[in-house]
Amino acid sequence: MSKYRRIAGLTPIALAVVILAVQANSQYLEWKWFDQYSKVTSWEEKLHLDNFAIYLLKDPSLLGYMAFRVGENEKASVVRKRAERNKQYLVRKRGVPSDRIRLIYLGKADKTTFILQPLTRDKPFPGVGNTP
Repeated sequence: MSKYRRIAGLTPIALAVVILAVQANSQYLEWKWFDQYSKVTSWEEKLHLDNFAIYLLKDPSLLGYMAFRVGENEKASVVRKRAERNKQYLVRKRGVPSDRIRLIYLGKADKTTFILQPLTRDKPFPGVGNTP
């Protein structure tokens, strides 16, 4: 029996290494998406978008990033049109100014995913850099 107590199945030295690695890569851990969804009905998607609109309208200093990944079995053009429809829904039905919504294509993935992220104008979308 070890004289050191194990935490999460790790010895104190192993745990210290994990903590240092996490601290070194903390910029990757601080991003928690406001909302993310994949396969949903149109009614459920509108609930996600309504929640996003309410949040954006409460604070005029925020930009709304609508990022999307295209699934293996889907065409990028179809998913992009869906993203553009979602933007128009926010503008026409929910009153969010169109210049405060940014669409970002994040490439291919296993499944189509939409990410909704409000950010202040001075903070670019993570991993994308400054988005005009």
